Amino acid sequence: MNEVPSMSPAGDAAVREWASIWVRAGEALSELKRRELREVDTRAALVQLADAFEYALRHARSTDTSGLVVQQQLFARLRR
Repeated sequence: MNEVPSMSPAGDAAVREWASIWVRAGEALSELKRRELREVDTRAALVQLADAFEYALRHARSTDTSGLVVQQQLFARLRR
């Protein structure tokens, strides 16, 4: 079994500080995401995406399946 290497007090403090910074960054990013979602203009977003959607509709190849059958076949193989 692998043992966890011992760290110096300075190294341990640096790891704790690094973890603390990432916790604060995660909290700040979560708040930014919540604020952006509260302030989103859905109508403007749909207008901005309309051309891309129309392009996809015009250039998409037609298929006989949604791909779910193939997906389920792959899952069945993984279960074996």
